[in-house]
Amino acid sequence: SEDQAREEQERKRRNALAAAVRARTQRENLKRQQQLEEKREEEAAERARLEEGARREAAKVPLVPTVWKKHQDAREDDKKGRFDQERTMDRERWAQRRGISLNTPVFVCSKGYPAVREELLRRGWFENEDRESDIWDMYFTMKVTPFINKTLREDQIVNRFFGTGEICSKGGICKNLRAVKWFDSVDPDTFFPRCYSLGGADSNEYEEFAEDFRVTATERLLKAFRVACACPNCQASTPAACSCQARHQVLASPLVLRTAVRVCNKLVRRFNDDYVDAPSKFVPPVITYLEWAIIKSVDLNHFELPASFVTRVRQ
Repeated sequence: SEDQAREEQERKRRNALAAAVRARTQRENLKRQQQLEEKREEEAAERARLEEGARREAAKVPLVPTVWKKHQDAREDDKKGRFDQERTMDRERWAQRRGISLNTPVFVCSKGYPAVREELLRRGWFENEDRESDIWDMYFTMKVTPFINKTLREDQIVNRFFGTGEICSKGGICKNLRAVKWFDSVDPDTFFPRCYSLGGADSNEYEEFAEDFRVTATERLLKAFRVACACPNCQASTPAACSCQARHQVLASPLVLRTAVRVCNKLVRRFNDDYVDAPSKFVPPVITYLEWAIIKSVDLNHFELPASFVTRVRQ
């Protein structure tokens, strides 16, 4: 019949479209990989050339420190000698040498906190530039590790305590939120935005982030389609629930909707017991490159593949 012939023609067209997209994606990946390899080879050759040139120049010209470098070294040596001498003094002698009162509060501030340093100086504090000195009332630091083997006096305070990196750093809180599921039946995504440590030692973090981004775009597509299908008068989500029986059309590509639903179904199956403890290399991806090529080419106002995408695939 004509309907069967039309369905068969549509099926062949979809298969040809999917095959063309798959072939195009493979060609693009291969071309991108070749470009990366060529770029690495060029960078390695340029690095080797520069290193060879530097070695030749070093062999020709004797290494003589400049006047500025000598001046800097002299200042550092003088400061180090002064600090070594002051470390043997008590608080009273140290204050007399600096010309301040014995009751003047003293602080040590690590680099990277200019606002804290300026505010303390404005409030009448005195800065001790020696970060290894024990003469201070408050130590403002980035890390608590220098104080592991030190015993503080009762009048000394530090802006950190042990274990703050587990919750006060972005990497620490991301790691601990991932581990919450092993201690309690709580989903951290319900009370904290999903986060990934892209600069961590775990190389799978970037791939997980990329997959999460693509799946979220797919969910957004289905939600936008559901909103578009709502009745403009009574805001009913389905025609059966519509009370005013108003007719409105939403044009959508069946290939796009089936692809989005298939991705969401795979996401739900990801939480089955078969995949919870399985190694990451044995877990199939939620969204493939072909599915993402279809999803990212869709306009959320029309839910159809653009003509440029179809023409590009056919070519």
